[in-house]
Amino acid sequence: MASSKIDFNTRIAPVLEALRALHHKYHTRSMERDPDVGKEQGVLTQDEVHLKRDLFESLRSSLLPSIKPHLSALLTALDLPRDAIQYPNPDIESILDILANLDQTVENAVQYINTAPLKPFGRKDPHDHHLGQCKTFRCFNLKTDISRLAIDIRGLFWTYIKLIESWNLPWDPTEDTTFRPPTPREQTLDCLQSIDRTIRRSQASDFAHLQAEWRAVGESFDYSLVKLANITVRHRKNSSVLREHVLEQSRLALPVNKLLRTLFHKISNTTTKNLAFTLDTELNSTTLDRLDTDPGVILHQCQVYAKNLEESHRANSMTDSSWSLRYRKDCLSKTVEPTVSLLELYIIPLSSGIDHPSLESDFKAWLFEWQGLWRTAYSRLLNAIRRAEEEGLYS
Repeated sequence: MASSKIDFNTRIAPVLEALRALHHKYHTRSMERDPDVGKEQGVLTQDEVHLKRDLFESLRSSLLPSIKPHLSALLTALDLPRDAIQYPNPDIESILDILANLDQTVENAVQYINTAPLKPFGRKDPHDHHLGQCKTFRCFNLKTDISRLAIDIRGLFWTYIKLIESWNLPWDPTEDTTFRPPTPREQTLDCLQSIDRTIRRSQASDFAHLQAEWRAVGESFDYSLVKLANITVRHRKNSSVLREHVLEQSRLALPVNKLLRTLFHKISNTTTKNLAFTLDTELNSTTLDRLDTDPGVILHQCQVYAKNLEESHRANSMTDSSWSLRYRKDCLSKTVEPTVSLLELYIIPLSSGIDHPSLESDFKAWLFEWQGLWRTAYSRLLNAIRRAEEEGLYS
């Protein structure tokens, strides 16, 4: 038995060495910072535009799909059945070839997304409104997705390393697998799904991409709404002056958060019969970046404020400083209003065939009405905060 173990370890050693080298390589690359980030993207010539589109199309239609067969082949070669009597008998040369081909294919994808003029230096570009899916904003997102895929594949290499190492451990078919790490099959499925997801995202319209982000933001408002509602439910009569102020702010913050959730729900769900609209297809990357980023900033400010109110109510002491509260108020004002302005400017209502559409079917009219409600609700909240500041409750 000892000799068979030595023989197995000798045979499998090149595979372990290759897996460890690839894991280290992908880990090192994931930690590197791109020195070109932040540089000016520059205006492309017509030839560069054609080249950029060709590289983009080759990447998503050829290179990315070509990674999948190598992942499947590696699973077939290494995810072998095991029993208590003998070691698995993998085809070493075949596995080494598969690993080399997989690595080369991933390298080609990474090289393509980092090849000028496809390589993005950031997410913003004020001059690329005419580039469709090849805008800097979209290329940066594709590059990010490819980086995430490489991280997933790095995790797969680690799973195979642990699998091979486990072949030297005593085999116990009754072992509890409730808290086991992911299997190679599960990790491979994650990688395959990551590839499909990356391709789908690259094929989607700007509007579809933004809608996915807006939908996630809208759903995440439940966090702050639950915290604010809990404060109003738990509040007792004859509380301290501070807790009364926290209660007032919580009650006034509820409609503010509900209105924001309603806004992001509306703009991320355009399949309803009453509210049909689309997005201008010729937005530049700078505008797309703002429409993508600001909603997350809005959500974050609301969540932090709700959390601080919850902690203040519990501790009977304001956890927020006057400066940080003022910063969040300014930040919220400077993101909500511009976001609404951009939506008003670039959302295009689709024809409903109705001569006199109702408020629900006329998005521009609905947005105008929403903005009025938002300003009223937010003004009431600001007045409550101002009263608490005047009473010296904030440090």
